[in-house]
Amino acid sequence: MDQAHLAADLALAAGDLETRLSFSALGERSLVVRDLATDGPIGSWPGGPIVIGVDRAAALPAADPEYDVLLTTAPEAARPWVSRGDIDAALAQIRATLARAPVASSLAASVVRTGEGLSFEAALTIESLAYSALLGGQEFQRWRTETPRSASVEEDGPPVRVDREGGVLRIILSRPGKRNALSAAMRDGLCDALGLAALDPSIASAELSGEGETFCAGGDFQEFGSASDLASAHVLRLTASAALAAYRVRERLSVRGHGAIVGGGLEIAAAAADFRVRPGAQMWLPEVTMGLIPGAGGTVTVPRRIGRQRALYMMLSAARIDVATALDWGLVDGVIP
Repeated sequence: MDQAHLAADLALAAGDLETRLSFSALGERSLVVRDLATDGPIGSWPGGPIVIGVDRAAALPAADPEYDVLLTTAPEAARPWVSRGDIDAALAQIRATLARAPVASSLAASVVRTGEGLSFEAALTIESLAYSALLGGQEFQRWRTETPRSASVEEDGPPVRVDREGGVLRIILSRPGKRNALSAAMRDGLCDALGLAALDPSIASAELSGEGETFCAGGDFQEFGSASDLASAHVLRLTASAALAAYRVRERLSVRGHGAIVGGGLEIAAAAADFRVRPGAQMWLPEVTMGLIPGAGGTVTVPRRIGRQRALYMMLSAARIDVATALDWGLVDGVIP
């Protein structure tokens, strides 16, 4: 489709239902890519397409904040830009995600956009409602059918260890045999430990780390999709939110990450005021490729660190972010020697 026809259709979409549907997650044009050197601005509407602006000339033009993702070939570009030497490869990653999970992709964009102007608690509520809706959707059900549940691993001891020395509370993720995958029991243990820090003013600082080779491999696949009552699951998700518990003590909380910091592990860590990683760490958000959105607070915590456009790029591409990029973006606050 040429740009003149695209612009006409986008204008028509403000009032024409059939055209709006064609640009929605249920239509064939759920992604619109605009060349910022030649194309004009674009408006947005609820349920509309994901809109990506590309700067192939590395000119870094003034870009309309309505864009969901902004890609440039300019190296180390400032927020909200995502610097990628090969823009076509970056777009291919995003298109692959949209082809597999258009509804989850659209909801990710809507939730991140909506949460931008809300309180932490309100934005978390929007995330949880969308997450529960997607748990009942065809995209996640297909992923669940295609992905066998992992074998059970016998574990010794609690999934979260808590030690206190004076005014320092040390919280340790302790499922090394499962790469510290975030289970319901681990989530509850984290909430209890962080809740203790919130209730006890004599705890001057809390430190969160993980045992083994991985800080946290994300949600435990063994438990994904096990909720039968999605409305009740929403209530439980908010009541037992480790991200919210971390946010409430964020000024006293430091996170020390290493290895893979994935999904829920990254989402919770990003709530802390001090998040540092070891060399070689990698961070990514794979949930949208599974037909979901980040559901452990990541649509709130990650955008508040790196901005909406970069956060949505992480969600739509599932790209692995290295330490140098994480530092440059502000996703992490430093590197542990």
